[in-house]
Amino acid sequence: NNVTFTDSVFRLQQGSWQVVISADSGEFGWIVIKDNFGFMDDGIVALEPGGIVNFSMHNSADSHTYYILSSAPIPYGTDVTITAEWGDKGMKLFINDQLIGTDPHVGAILSPGRPLVLGGLGAASSFTGTIKDLKVYTDYIK
Repeated sequence: NNVTFTDSVFRLQQGSWQVVISADSGEFGWIVIKDNFGFMDDGIVALEPGGIVNFSMHNSADSHTYYILSSAPIPYGTDVTITAEWGDKGMKLFINDQLIGTDPHVGAILSPGRPLVLGGLGAASSFTGTIKDLKVYTDYIK
């Protein structure tokens, strides 16, 4: 199952998503999505195969997608806090308050016409586990 929030509230020039999850396995699944499928200024936090965390942003101005990937899998069956930040200081990814990676890409997550979604967009992209908490901030928090 997923949860969908209305679109206009979550268009942010800069901000942070902080989500607490407990993954059942290392299967692929979208955790937080504000996406127009690569055509606008999008953002995704996902669990990649093998338990690798992926924070990606698509920039409509240059048609490029920017990624930060964790180098190690997250533990399964335990709470993990993932923080993804974006804006005028670039992209940052934290796991359990440890900086995992940065990218100098300066961009927004706007994706007009698309909602903010938790847990996937259907069976093929559903996160397997529990999303325990999501906080949306209008600035960097780390």
